[in-house]
Amino acid sequence: METEHRESGERGGRLSGEAQLARSAVDAAMFAPLVEEHSTALHGHLARRAPQAADDLLAETWLQAFSTRRSFDATLGTARGWLFGVARHVLHAHLRRSVASRSQPEVGAGRRQIGGGVPLLSGVQRGPGAADVVAQHGQAAGAGGVDVALGGDVDAARRPRPVGPGGGR
Repeated sequence: METEHRESGERGGRLSGEAQLARSAVDAAMFAPLVEEHSTALHGHLARRAPQAADDLLAETWLQAFSTRRSFDATLGTARGWLFGVARHVLHAHLRRSVASRSQPEVGAGRRQIGGGVPLLSGVQRGPGAADVVAQHGQAAGAGGVDVALGGDVDAARRPRPVGPGGGR
């Protein structure tokens, strides 16, 4: 009798999540207990990653899981694992949409030229007066002036560096 329960997917008189999910492909009512059993854990998972959108993402997860429930294969894992996989895909799609919907600046927007044509991001924070020093030396000496203004050796950047023992790398 116990082996019959295991083979049918029953645990203690109730169906396992895997059996419920498999049977929901034929009987949609079998899906409802899965929602009750796993909603809290799925919501917590989504809320940790996207707090403002967790409710909507949970609803989308259940819609996606219901519409693709026939693809569940109990030999590949548990119903819980499959549901968390669906939630992960829904979350990633949401995050991709969020990133894509943010206004992306055009290439070169927010940049300004200093000195000898060296581009500098306008939002970059530098030490006090460093941008002015770089700009002054860059205008006076061309692109090499930037290296000199920062204490560098213009020609050192062009010389090959030794590699190997004692070579400094």
